Amino acid sequence: PQISRDHSHQENHWKHITPQWIKILLGSQGPPAQEGTCAGLKFANEHLNDSVSDWEKVLWSDETKIELFGINSTRCVWRKKNAAYDPQNTVPTVKHGGGDILLWGCFSAKGTGQLIRINGKMDGAMYREILNDNLLPSARKLKMGHGWVFQHDNDPKHTAKATKEWLKKKHIKVMEWPSQSPDLNPIENLWRELKLKSCTETETLGI
Repeated sequence: PQISRDHSHQENHWKHITPQWIKILLGSQGPPAQEGTCAGLKFANEHLNDSVSDWEKVLWSDETKIELFGINSTRCVWRKKNAAYDPQNTVPTVKHGGGDILLWGCFSAKGTGQLIRINGKMDGAMYREILNDNLLPSARKLKMGHGWVFQHDNDPKHTAKATKEWLKKKHIKVMEWPSQSPDLNPIENLWRELKLKSCTETETLGI
């Protein structure tokens, strides 16, 4: 699929995000993984009294992989006994695999930023190139203003010395993020919406 087309659909799904929704989401997550429990609780306590205007200053980001042939090609169906292999109860397969695409995107309470396709395996240099080409343009597009904060997780590419130096050189403030806490990032909900939309369109097109 064309990224511009995906981006158009993404805009439709992401435009309803509000600061209140983000605050509720961050306060309603279930318990994180055992190793990240202390870090997650510390993060929650530190931001418990943050105002709506504080959350409006956050530019959230992440990468995700989208399967081009359904979401992991898994479906749940209601069927009668001994009808497991009826065509209506099975999922057609792609002979050589449906493939997938890797995306980087960002958003804030004001809307969605850039959404770009990552070609090949991403390393630290490629990640910094993505930030260089898309992070500040996204901040300008969303009119983040002065004092905005960039969020990304603790992936080694994100925390590499060269990446930290680039962010410092650009005077970009980074939100301190707890380890192993992807469930705290509201962008995960947006990725799911995008994946569900992609799945639906794939089925409609008969891919």
